[in-house]
Formats: sequence, structure tokens, C-alpha cells
Amino acid sequence: MIQAMMQDWYREIVEDKYTLTFVIIIGGAGVFWGAKELYTRYAMHVGGKAQIVVAEAVEEYDKALYNYFEKEESKELALQQFDDVQIAFDTVLKQHSGSSLVPYALAIKADTFAYKGDFKSALSVLDSAISKMSVSAPGYYLLKTKYALMQLDAGQTEAALSSLKDLSFNSDNPTADTAAFFLGYYYWTIHDKEKARGAWKALEATDNKKVASGTSPWLQFAQEKLQNI
Repeated sequence: MIQAMMQDWYREIVEDKYTLTFVIIIGGAGVFWGAKELYTRYAMHVGGKAQIVVAEAVEEYDKALYNYFEKEESKELALQQFDDVQIAFDTVLKQHSGSSLVPYALAIKADTFAYKGDFKSALSVLDSAISKMSVSAPGYYLLKTKYALMQLDAGQTEAALSSLKDLSFNSDNPTADTAAFFLGYYYWTIHDKEKARGAWKALEATDNKKVASGTSPWLQFAQEKLQNI
């Protein structure tokens, strides 16, 4: 479900990264490269060897993503490249285990497992990333949402929906709109339009509060769907 969305939006997002939230959560499961954007924005404020090493690993990740999405005939190559990316991030984690960039490195590493269909490993690595973050850390709730979306693609539907609901109605979550959108989108894809409406009404409510980042980038998508309900 989420993987199909990612493939539809990939080219547009590569060309125009106009909203951090929009870029960060554009997919769940393996098709989710928001951790890279989280790292990119965060690394702008830090320096040192860890930043350089992670940047190099992210560059390799970008190359693998390009082959995975842009060229159907290159997917096998991309899967091999994801193996190399995992090795690169293992080096980061070994040499810079105390760096504040570690959770973001782990989040990207989790993606590489999910792209290859190994959701058990992906969820384990992503859980480790989240456990190393404080609730107030940049991207904490986004990675929690990512974890729930990854659970969906792993077939852990009940747990995933429960988490998305909690995240959607958590007043402390600055990106509750993201969780609300994907919760509604899930119901939309299984043709439960009443539950989709309920989730997206929550999205409209969060937008009415006018969070610091401005109008939710997900609201337009939801409104277009709601017009058909």
C-alpha cells in the first residue's frame, strides 16, 4: 500500500523537496527514505567525523534508491547496493557509537532491510533507533510513525493501526497530522470510508490548530479523498 504511494511520488519529491514533513514521511515499510532527510537537516547543525562518515553512507543509499525506483531493470543491482549500504552504516555505528546521529543512521539502515523484504530485521533496527532517542528529539514521532507504517507492510496490522491512532490523537506529537493521514489512507485502501473520514477529520482538526510548520502538507490529499466520500 504505502510502497505504491512512494513509487508514485518519488520523482516529484526528488525534484522538489518543499516540505520537510512531506519528505520525511512519504512511505512506510521499506519504501521510506525520510530518515535521510532527517539526517540531512540535523547534520547541518553539527560537525565532526561522524557527520562526514554518515554523509558518505547516505550518498551510497541515494544511489541504491535511484536504481530501485528509476530503472526497473536495475532493481537487482539496487538490492546488492543495499547490502553495501548496510556495511557502510555498520561502520558508522561501530566507529561513532556515541554520536547523536546514530538513531538516524539506524533508521536508514532499517530501510535497507525492508526494501529487501526482511521486515523482522527492519523493525528490530528501527526499534533500536527509536530507543536511542528522547521524546523531544528531532524526528522522534516521525520515526514512531514510520515504525507503525513498517508494521503494516510486515502484516502486523492490528498493532500498526493502534499505534497510528495513538500518534494521531497525541497532543504532544507535533506531526500528528502525518499519522492521521496514513491512518485514514489505510482505511481508504480497504474501502472503509467511514473510518477514513474519521481519521481525516482528525487531520483537519490538527491543521486548524496551525502548528508552527504551517498548513499540513497532508491536508490537501485528504480533502481530495473526502470529497469522494
